[in-house]
Amino acid sequence: MRKTIALLGVLSLWMTATPGAYAKTLKFSRGGAHVDQLHDELLSAFPAWKGTQQPDGSYERPLLSVESTPAEILLTVPDEAPEAAVRQVVAAHVPKDPQVLSPRESAQNKLGRLGFTKEEI
Repeated sequence: MRKTIALLGVLSLWMTATPGAYAKTLKFSRGGAHVDQLHDELLSAFPAWKGTQQPDGSYERPLLSVESTPAEILLTVPDEAPEAAVRQVVAAHVPKDPQVLSPRESAQNKLGRLGFTKEEI
């Protein structure tokens, strides 16, 4: 089952039912997020989304996924996630070092930002 609902012209919400697990994807028409930083900010606000902690310290079945492109941020969150609170966390997100590369950036600059040296390029 997939439904699309436009919220305030800024956020689109897709609710996708998966057997045994219910999640929805929130789409923000704002890109350039630092994925790891936003992930940490969301988990700080919603610690239950970390999933089940294993003896080795890792987490099994996390309830949060964060993706970012130059044009949008996609979050997969539990169905019962408080959308207004999630929107506030995303709105407050100021990336320290955006991981999304500009489409206009040259290939050489992109490789440099990814850690390649001039000799390796």
